[in-house]
Amino acid sequence: MLAVFSYALKIYLLIFLMLFIHEMAHVFVALKLGYRVGVIHVYPFGFSAQIDHLDHGRIFDILLILLAGLSMHLFFFLMIEAFCRLNMISFGFRSYLMQINAAILLFNLLPLYPMDGGRILLCLLRLIFSYDTSRKAVLICSFLLSVLLFWYGRWNMRILLLFLMFLLVNELRRNEEDLVEYSYCQRNRFKLGKNHV
Repeated sequence: MLAVFSYALKIYLLIFLMLFIHEMAHVFVALKLGYRVGVIHVYPFGFSAQIDHLDHGRIFDILLILLAGLSMHLFFFLMIEAFCRLNMISFGFRSYLMQINAAILLFNLLPLYPMDGGRILLCLLRLIFSYDTSRKAVLICSFLLSVLLFWYGRWNMRILLLFLMFLLVNELRRNEEDLVEYSYCQRNRFKLGKNHV
């Protein structure tokens, strides 16, 4: 029993380390691009860094910040493979870590706001539509997709989806405030307020 608990704890800590490095990559690039970074929230299922007005910046900057975190998972694939080749981990453990890393990457790519995929979708829509229209479309799409995933998803994913739905409802409620902040940022070309990656 203790061995099973020890193994599960080791996996949980490795997942947490992956998520931490992912978030620190967002933070590092955001700081390099001149964004201010506030508190980094720690949740049981990951991290969330406050980056001042991330969604209101230039699309290219936002995409760089988002891709920095996502690219860490490509690095993890290489690192896990290297550890296996150096006999630091077994082939079975390597396969398990590869699956976990792929699952984290794919979940982050889902078009669910405020996940990376949802923010990438917002950037792409902003190339065609106004910020207001793009934001509303992403929030509505995210909410519908999260309800669908909640309905058909596994029980252990439902807690995370409930949390995301709560964030989405909050974002929908503060839509007008966000539009004022966006207009202010566009006029003054500096970033304030708080957003989460």
